[in-house]
Amino acid sequence: MDPGRDWVYFYDLPNAAETNNAVEYYLQIDDPSQQPTLLLFASIFKDPFVNTLRNRENLGYNISSHALVRGPALGIVFRVMSRYSTVLIEARINQFLENCRGSIERMTDEDFEAFRDALRKNLLQKPENQEQKAGRLASSILSETPFDLRECFFGHPTGVTAAH
Repeated sequence: MDPGRDWVYFYDLPNAAETNNAVEYYLQIDDPSQQPTLLLFASIFKDPFVNTLRNRENLGYNISSHALVRGPALGIVFRVMSRYSTVLIEARINQFLENCRGSIERMTDEDFEAFRDALRKNLLQKPENQEQKAGRLASSILSETPFDLRECFFGHPTGVTAAH
């Protein structure tokens, strides 16, 4: 996707009685060196996204967010399935992201380090079984990333720093 470009796709369902809507909000980063930052951001705001939009605002029934790495394209996906309009859903996602900015700015160095260390521990955790190992290898192949990328990012504890 070209930088600064928005792309919206609407699809009319064959069943006119269907009242559900879905929004998949994707933010792309074109700089592969920013992948550690993207992964950290995704991990910091994964639970707050669900808690805010699903639990507090009751906006939808299927709400999730995650980092997405496909070749040189890096991004974060925010997904909401709901009975509310796509315009309202998108506005709520935008508001959540605006609030994230304030959360990062107010985050203490200790909190930031705790999130970074938790992500580092998660990324460096050995696969528990062959299925997990195969999944990681397949993910590396499909995303065209090196097999040791996890170790490269967080092999040193100073891989990502807070920018207050």
